[in-house]
Amino acid sequence: MAQKIHPIGYRLAVTQTWWSIMIADKKDNRYYISQEIFIRKLIPEILKKAKYLTSEIIIKRLPEYYHITFLYYRNRNKDLFSSKTSYLINLIKFIIEYLFNVRVYVQAIEIQNYTMNAKILSEWISQELSKYPKKHKQIFKRVIKEFQNNISSHNKYDNIIK
Repeated sequence: MAQKIHPIGYRLAVTQTWWSIMIADKKDNRYYISQEIFIRKLIPEILKKAKYLTSEIIIKRLPEYYHITFLYYRNRNKDLFSSKTSYLINLIKFIIEYLFNVRVYVQAIEIQNYTMNAKILSEWISQELSKYPKKHKQIFKRVIKEFQNNISSHNKYDNIIK
C-alpha cells in the first residue's frame, strides 16, 4: 500500500510548502500538468529577456482561476523604473489567459538581496560568466571577487541593524 509523502521534506527537519496546488478532477490532471509545465518554462523565459532572475514559481490551480506567485530579482543599476515590472506581469497574465482561457492572478515578489537566494545567485554568476566569449580562469576569479565584495557590502549594513 502506497503512502503520500512530501517531496521536499521527506525525513528532514526543515519542510517547505508545495510548489504546486491543484484542485481538479482526475481525468483533467494530465491537461493541467502540461499547462503547469508550460507556465514554469514561460515565466523565466520572459523575465530572462528583460534581464530579471527568477527563483521560485508557486502555482495554485483552482477550478475557476490560476494564482501564480514568483520571486524575482532585478539589478537596480540597470533598471530604475518599476513600470517595466508591471508590464511583464501583465504580459505573463495575458499570455496565460489567452492560451488556457482561464482567469489568472499573478503576484510577483521582488528579492532585494540576491545573495540570500541560491538559485538567483547561481543564475547571476552564470549570467556574469556568459558575458565573455572565452571562459578564462581570470574572468571567473573576477566574477567571484565581485560577488565577495557584494556580500561584504551587504554584511556591513546587517551589523548596524543588529
